[in-house]
Amino acid sequence: MNGTIIRFGLAVSVAGVLSVNGLASAKDITPLKVVAPDLVIESAEQGEFVDDPADPRHFKPSNTVGKQSGLFGWRMKVRTSREVILVQETSSRSGQANAFAVKRTPKYGYLFVARDIVRGVSPGDYSSTVLVENVPIRTFKWTVK
Repeated sequence: MNGTIIRFGLAVSVAGVLSVNGLASAKDITPLKVVAPDLVIESAEQGEFVDDPADPRHFKPSNTVGKQSGLFGWRMKVRTSREVILVQETSSRSGQANAFAVKRTPKYGYLFVARDIVRGVSPGDYSSTVLVENVPIRTFKWTVK
């Protein structure tokens, strides 16, 4: 039994070393959605853009927007050779819906939308469904305090 525990611990340690040192490739990770052979969504999350709103790497995941929040939105880690990608979003709150479609260029490997959501936005629960190249990716839900 002790041998089993040691082998299991070793396997976990080796996997941790490989991923920390970047030896596990991005292809080893199961993507969130394969939109097309040349467009893969690896992850999608929402939260606050901190420090530099033009840089999606400066991001703090969250489902709540407070009065002190800066820019709030979503980001998706993408693997692609495309220079321009169609992004569609429909946001809603209590039956009110807003929609837009824009072409985005990935920046630092991310597609993202950041907005100053606190100014003029009523407190409550909101949701937003995001599509990439007409393929549904994720519905985000958040609360404005």
